[in-house]
Order: sequence, then structure tokens, then C-alpha cells
Amino acid sequence: MDIGIISSSIEEKSGGIGVYTEQLIKNLNQIDQDNRYHLIHSENSPPGCLSV
Repeated sequence: MDIGIISSSIEEKSGGIGVYTEQLIKNLNQIDQDNRYHLIHSENSPPGCLSV
């Protein structure tokens, strides 16, 4: 299955959903190897915000 994750919240690293999303993306390969994940992010995001 193809699954999309809106990753814009990673920019807000102060806690909450940003930290949760970042950790989820970092660990998806260990959690689930059956599905394909696609990150959905704005073009206007600062450089390096998805270096997870």
C-alpha cells in the first residue's frame, strides 16, 4: 500500500506533533517493511528540515 505522510510539522521541532512525526519517519523502516511511504512537504520549507 502507498501511504502519504504530511511532514510539514517537522519544522516545529519544539515538541508535540513535530517530534512525533520526525521519530515516526526515522523508524518507519523498522516498523513496517510491507508498505511504501511518501513524504508530502511544502516547496517553501527551509533547507534541511527533512534530514531525518
